[in-house]
Amino acid sequence: MSGKQHEKYFLRIVTILGVGFILATLFAGLYPTANNWGVNQIGFLPVFWQFLSTLLMCSFCIPSIQIKALRFLDVIESKSEKYSITIRRSLFLFFLVFAGCIFWLLREELPLSGDGSWLIRQVLLIDDVSEIRINFTNQPFVGLIIWNLFKFLSSLNLPSGATLTYQLLSIVSGVGVIFFFSILARDLFEVTVERWLFLFFVLFSGGFQIFFGNIENYAFTYFVLIVFIVYGVKYLSNNVLS
Repeated sequence: MSGKQHEKYFLRIVTILGVGFILATLFAGLYPTANNWGVNQIGFLPVFWQFLSTLLMCSFCIPSIQIKALRFLDVIESKSEKYSITIRRSLFLFFLVFAGCIFWLLREELPLSGDGSWLIRQVLLIDDVSEIRINFTNQPFVGLIIWNLFKFLSSLNLPSGATLTYQLLSIVSGVGVIFFFSILARDLFEVTVERWLFLFFVLFSGGFQIFFGNIENYAFTYFVLIVFIVYGVKYLSNNVLS
């Protein structure tokens, strides 16, 4: 078997596995249970968005579409180089705001697990800062942030204060993660297209589900972890910011 034939068969196998995983994700999204917990990342989306996201994922398994997408990124890269650094930063800021809007519009309306309902009740039970370490034993710092944010939102007489607190912290953490992942992509890759491919790979991974208003403590912890990784890479590459 020649090298081209081997590459062709390998591409077919990867495509079949990819489509199979995508269909499994759709099935798990439509019928989420504890047995398919690992692949039901789109279970919180409306049915229309589940089918649309599945269609988009399947389309990107087609090699011709992959090539067109790469060419499109090349065109964007060549055009972006003509703009000043101020305009490019403004466009990136717009991208961050747009991502935050997507997180909010597609946010989870209800907790997907019993932990979410329990966390909402825990915030309502805290009367003093000294009680945070009791109700948030494993993550007291996150508990401190959530409790202070909850008090602030309650002072504004906003409805669903506890739920909104977790949703806002989740979404803001997601925007922060995108920002620091973009820094990581810039440090790891020299070619702009490779940076965007890395960023898109991260953005469309299942882990980003926690930034769609997920009622958990993980979102802010994930953000802190990414910040640590970014500056760890900078330190190892002797590129620490002053």
